[in-house]
Amino acid sequence: MNLGLDIRIPPEYIADEHQRLRAYKKIAEANTAEAADTIRAELADRYGPPPDAVATLLKFSLLKSRAQQLGIEAIDRRHGALNVKFHKESRIDPNRLMQLIAGTQGAQFTPAGVLRLPLDGVQSSAQVLDYVSARLTDLA
Repeated sequence: MNLGLDIRIPPEYIADEHQRLRAYKKIAEANTAEAADTIRAELADRYGPPPDAVATLLKFSLLKSRAQQLGIEAIDRRHGALNVKFHKESRIDPNRLMQLIAGTQGAQFTPAGVLRLPLDGVQSSAQVLDYVSARLTDLA
């Protein structure tokens, strides 16, 4: 997923680079909300309340895992839109895909198998992640 978001753990939160890398690895392995909550609690216990950047990173990790489960090969944010590329063995219901396209002004599905969803008014990291989450729910 290339969403053009700043999803780093601030060095002010975890100063030691090796500990920060371990935290990245744990976060990347979070594939359920429960796992993300456990990691969030561990980080809070060790380093104090996680900043918004860490919450954003946890949400990004969960969305990436969800996209992989659905058979989405890539999600790229470009020129005010999301480009969603499906794997040839994607488990997306074609009817749900068509409903999403019909219900989203400006949405397109290209012959190359890429779903283009406009991001009209969606700017902040939280808004982008919420939008991606909602669209994945629409497709699931």
